[in-house]
Amino acid sequence: MLVAHELNATHVTSHAGYGIGINPSKQKALIRLLANLNQVLKDCRRLGAKLAFEDVNPMPEGSELFYLGDSI
Repeated sequence: MLVAHELNATHVTSHAGYGIGINPSKQKALIRLLANLNQVLKDCRRLGAKLAFEDVNPMPEGSELFYLGDSI
């Protein structure tokens, strides 16, 4: 965030992350993601930057890959 501020960035892009296969700990990963996003959003508000969030689309049925933000 400090680099974005020094560059006078108006937007910061983030990715939620992904997993492969059936992952019973996806809920734990989502909880960590939300905690991290909470801090990023506070920093964005403080620095006047907007947050762009990518890769939040659902994957096709049967895919081994899943995005953590597929239901946001």
